[in-house]
Amino acid sequence: MNSSHMSQTVWGWKIAAYLFGAGMGAGAFAFSGYLTLVPKFTESGVALRGMWLGVVVTALSAGFLVWDLGKPMRFMRVLMNVAHSWLSRGAVILMVFCLAALITIATGEPKALVWISMALAVAVATYTGVLLGTMLSRPLWNNSLLPMIFLTSALSTGIALLDVGGLATSATNSSMVSAFQATIANLRWAHALLLGIEIVMLYFFVNLSRSRSKAAADMLTRGDLRYGFWVGILGAGIVGPLILLAVSSATGSSASDTLLLIGDLGVLFGGFMLRRVILYVGTRGVVELGVRFTIRPEV
Repeated sequence: MNSSHMSQTVWGWKIAAYLFGAGMGAGAFAFSGYLTLVPKFTESGVALRGMWLGVVVTALSAGFLVWDLGKPMRFMRVLMNVAHSWLSRGAVILMVFCLAALITIATGEPKALVWISMALAVAVATYTGVLLGTMLSRPLWNNSLLPMIFLTSALSTGIALLDVGGLATSATNSSMVSAFQATIANLRWAHALLLGIEIVMLYFFVNLSRSRSKAAADMLTRGDLRYGFWVGILGAGIVGPLILLAVSSATGSSASDTLLLIGDLGVLFGGFMLRRVILYVGTRGVVELGVRFTIRPEV
């Protein structure tokens, strides 16, 4: 059987972009919020810029959801269906996070509000996996590891977004260079750790999925989506950036910045591909407990 006939096509690249942007922005905000709690970064301005970048990217990602739904009124209907849809709950969580983040920034980043906003950012990054996991008729989505994979990816792409934004800032503002370099050094170990954890979780995710839906798992690793998985997600998005991160640590400053930028762009590409491929591979399977999958249960 041609695996392309088994794929999920209702939620396409726009929903993937929504999930990717929301997770990436939330991850960037979470790490920037952490930096506001570290004394040596409180006066640099790097953390504040990162918080702004994170909340703006998260807010803009909702535009892809509105675009996919086709009409703004459908988005309002999504917001009114919180009791029955994780897509609705996620949209509300995203809006609450953006509001809390803006209040946190406007009030000078008090520690209590920073912690609350960071918790909401983690919720935004995690719910995307919960959203897919609630669909029992899609066995590859209905996987307990998926929320943690999306959270790890959100934090990793969030750091990559901060790196890219910081590199752009330091290229046009020499006074930010030293503060930016200190920030990157502080986050480098965390980024490498997240990428390593993501590899391990993807390994267990695929093996668990194979026991529940062999056709879907095979489509992911050896079928139509094998290049997206091995080259896009693992190669460009995880292994390649890990190698560049290691090499950049042993090179000069100018070469290091270039390698970091290439690695960061790879992480961002891999983060989008992760959402796109996982959405596409959501094949129908045996439905437990008599629950049927309906197209767009959130509307």
